[in-house]
Amino acid sequence: TAPLFPARPANEVTVLVANGSGMGGAAGAITDVLNPRGYSLESPANADRTERSGIFYRNGFAVEARMVMEVVAPGSPDLLAQMPQGGLAVPEGTLDRVANADIVVILGADGVIYSG
Repeated sequence: TAPLFPARPANEVTVLVANGSGMGGAAGAITDVLNPRGYSLESPANADRTERSGIFYRNGFAVEARMVMEVVAPGSPDLLAQMPQGGLAVPEGTLDRVANADIVVILGADGVIYSG
Protein backbone atom coordinates (compact mmCIF):
# COMPACT_ATOMS: atom_id res chain seq x y z
CA THR A 1 0.00 0.00 0.00
CA ALA A 2 1.09 3.56 -0.64
CA PRO A 3 2.06 5.68 2.35
CA LEU A 4 -0.50 8.23 3.50
CA PHE A 5 2.03 10.97 2.95
CA PRO A 6 4.50 10.82 0.08
CA ALA A 7 8.14 10.95 1.07
CA ARG A 8 9.96 14.26 0.87
CA PRO A 9 12.71 14.47 -1.74
CA ALA A 10 15.98 13.20 -0.26
CA ASN A 11 17.62 16.63 -0.47
CA GLU A 12 14.97 17.96 1.94
CA VAL A 13 15.84 15.36 4.58
CA THR A 14 18.82 15.92 6.90
CA VAL A 15 20.46 12.73 8.14
CA LEU A 16 23.14 12.28 10.79
CA VAL A 17 25.03 9.02 11.24
CA ALA A 18 26.51 8.66 14.72
CA ASN A 19 28.85 5.85 15.73
CA GLY A 20 28.24 4.11 19.02
CA SER A 21 29.67 0.79 17.84
CA GLY A 22 33.26 1.28 18.92
CA MET A 23 34.46 0.52 15.37
CA GLY A 24 36.47 3.43 14.01
CA GLY A 25 35.21 4.97 10.79
CA ALA A 26 31.81 3.24 10.82
CA ALA A 27 29.77 6.47 10.77
CA GLY A 28 31.80 7.77 7.85
CA ALA A 29 31.27 4.54 5.93
CA ILE A 30 27.49 4.66 6.37
CA THR A 31 27.44 8.38 5.51
CA ASP A 32 29.26 7.46 2.29
CA VAL A 33 26.55 4.88 1.52
CA LEU A 34 23.82 7.52 1.95
CA ASN A 35 25.63 10.29 0.07
CA PRO A 36 24.78 9.18 -3.50
CA ARG A 37 21.10 8.96 -2.49
CA GLY A 38 20.97 12.76 -2.30
CA TYR A 39 20.27 13.23 1.41
CA SER A 40 21.41 16.38 3.16
CA LEU A 41 24.05 14.85 5.43
CA GLU A 42 25.53 16.14 8.64
CA SER A 43 29.19 15.24 9.10
CA PRO A 44 29.56 11.82 10.79
CA ALA A 45 29.58 11.95 14.58
CA ASN A 46 30.10 9.90 17.70
CA ALA A 47 27.35 8.53 19.89
CA ASP A 48 27.72 7.09 23.36
CA ARG A 49 28.78 3.45 23.10
CA THR A 50 25.75 1.22 22.64
CA GLU A 51 25.02 -2.37 21.74
CA ARG A 52 21.81 -1.57 19.88
CA SER A 53 21.60 0.21 16.55
CA GLY A 54 18.64 2.45 15.80
CA ILE A 55 17.19 4.87 13.28
CA PHE A 56 15.48 7.75 15.05
CA TYR A 57 13.25 10.27 13.33
CA ARG A 58 11.57 13.55 14.12
CA ASN A 59 7.81 13.85 14.09
CA GLY A 60 6.60 13.63 10.51
CA PHE A 61 9.67 11.82 9.13
CA ALA A 62 8.63 8.17 9.58
CA VAL A 63 8.32 7.51 5.83
CA GLU A 64 11.75 9.02 5.15
CA ALA A 65 13.29 7.08 8.04
CA ARG A 66 11.96 3.87 6.54
CA MET A 67 13.58 4.79 3.23
CA VAL A 68 16.92 5.37 4.99
CA MET A 69 16.48 2.02 6.77
CA GLU A 70 15.99 0.25 3.44
CA VAL A 71 19.38 1.61 2.31
CA VAL A 72 21.45 0.88 5.43
CA ALA A 73 19.62 -2.07 7.02
CA PRO A 74 17.11 -3.51 4.55
CA GLY A 75 14.16 -5.31 6.11
CA SER A 76 14.88 -4.14 9.66
CA PRO A 77 11.85 -2.01 10.63
CA ASP A 78 12.46 -2.81 14.31
CA LEU A 79 15.32 -0.28 14.14
CA LEU A 80 12.87 2.58 13.54
CA ALA A 81 11.77 4.74 16.46
CA GLN A 82 10.59 8.27 17.00
CA MET A 83 13.23 10.58 18.47
CA PRO A 84 13.04 10.23 22.27
CA GLN A 85 11.77 13.21 24.26
CA GLY A 86 14.95 13.46 26.29
CA GLY A 87 17.18 13.30 23.22
CA LEU A 88 19.75 10.75 22.20
CA ALA A 89 22.83 9.54 24.06
CA VAL A 90 25.55 11.48 22.29
CA PRO A 91 28.60 13.45 23.42
CA GLU A 92 28.30 17.20 23.90
CA GLY A 93 30.07 17.89 20.60
CA THR A 94 27.40 15.99 18.66
CA LEU A 95 24.33 17.71 20.14
CA ASP A 96 24.19 20.49 17.53
CA ARG A 97 24.20 17.98 14.66
CA VAL A 98 21.46 15.93 16.32
CA ALA A 99 19.39 19.10 16.75
CA ASN A 100 19.76 19.84 13.03
CA ALA A 101 18.92 16.33 11.80
CA ASP A 102 15.52 14.98 10.78
CA ILE A 103 16.81 11.41 11.04
CA VAL A 104 19.64 10.10 13.21
CA VAL A 105 21.18 6.72 12.49
CA ILE A 106 22.92 5.32 15.58
CA LEU A 107 25.39 2.54 14.86
CA GLY A 108 25.56 0.00 17.65
CA ALA A 109 27.94 -2.86 18.35
CA ASP A 110 25.23 -5.28 17.15
CA GLY A 111 26.39 -4.57 13.57
CA VAL A 112 22.83 -4.56 12.19
CA ILE A 113 23.55 -1.44 10.14
CA TYR A 114 26.35 -2.03 7.68
CA SER A 115 28.02 -0.25 4.81
CA GLY A 116 28.30 -3.18 2.43
